[in-house]
Order: sequence, then structure tokens, then C-alpha cells
Amino acid sequence: MILTKREQDRSINIPVFFHSFFLYLCSSLFVFLRKSSTMKQTLFLSLFVLWFSCSDEQDKHRVLSDETAKVLVMLAPDCPLCKNYTKDLKELVTEYREEIVFYGVVPGAFYTHYEVDSFLEAYGLPLNIIFDPELKLTKQLNASITPEVFFIDEFNNIRYQGLFDNWLGELGRRRQVVNVFYLKDALDAYLKNTPIEIIKTKAIGCFIE
Repeated sequence: MILTKREQDRSINIPVFFHSFFLYLCSSLFVFLRKSSTMKQTLFLSLFVLWFSCSDEQDKHRVLSDETAKVLVMLAPDCPLCKNYTKDLKELVTEYREEIVFYGVVPGAFYTHYEVDSFLEAYGLPLNIIFDPELKLTKQLNASITPEVFFIDEFNNIRYQGLFDNWLGELGRRRQVVNVFYLKDALDAYLKNTPIEIIKTKAIGCFIE
């Protein structure tokens, strides 16, 4: 069903409403329990963790069901190649932000929200972030490397998977001149409604554990 703008304004986003209410409830409980027993404080923390887990699961579901073209980049804040490609990624987000939505997927439970936020701020990356602590989205994508990239069209077909470009011939060996831009070429071809010539390359980087 397609809602008009007025209907959209009147409608309630149930997941967002639920999580907002839950966050308000947890905040109220915190004030009440701050001087309570350790057991009650533990219960509060468990509820708060549950809220974040539900939020992350809904983010993943929303991304894969969203009828928009998107790029997913597997990210690890301490991966050297993720750091090396921040400039290229930032340029791509800036160039294609009107047509393509960019997401950073953080696989595993090794990194805190603070560490990821600090990484984004340090490199000025305007990315939507999805935390994937149980690797559900990572396995669904069959991702194994950071910074592996996935270009997914509005029908949720993977149109390109692998490297950003041909800067890396293999791990530890880098080209002096980059002359093939796999992801950018795929995005340009998609937007021009022409065939994508290279649909998959072997990702090189840090292994996802």
C-alpha cells in the first residue's frame, strides 16, 4: 500500500515508537534503580542490551527489505585497509548520495559503538552503521573480508561484490596507478541502465572472524 504524504505524516512507525517508548522506560527505571540492589541494576542493564539488540535486528531487516539501491561496506575500525579506503568511500558517498544509500556493516562483537563512532568521526565518514554481532547479515551476504563491498539494487539483487578498485593486486602488493574502479563503474553502469561488466572480484583485506 502506498501512503500519501498526509497519510504518512499521520501514520506511526511502530518499531520506532516501540523503541522510543522502551528507551524512555529504561531511562525512568535508571533513575529509580540507581540506588537499588545489584540484582535490580543487572536487570536494568539486561533490558537496555535487549533494546539495542532489537534495534540492530530491525536495522538489518530494514536494509535488506528496503526498495532502494544500496552499498554495504564491511568495516572494522582497526583494519588498515578500512582506514586506507576512507577517503575513497567518502568521495563515493558524496557523489552518489542522491541515488544510492551507503551502509557500513560492523561484523562481530569486537567493537563498541563508541569505537565505531570515533572511527567515523576521525575520517569524516557520513555512513549509516549496522552492527552485526552475531554475523547474521555477514553470513547472508557471504562476506569474509573487511573492507569488502556489496552493491545491491532495489530488488535486493547483489549486482557487484568485492574490491573498491584494483589498487591491491594481492595482500601486501599495491599498484602505483589505480586504473580500474570496480565499485564506481558498477554504480555508473546501474544508473545509466547499462550492463555491469565486472560483477565480482576477490576481496582482499582483514579476515572476519
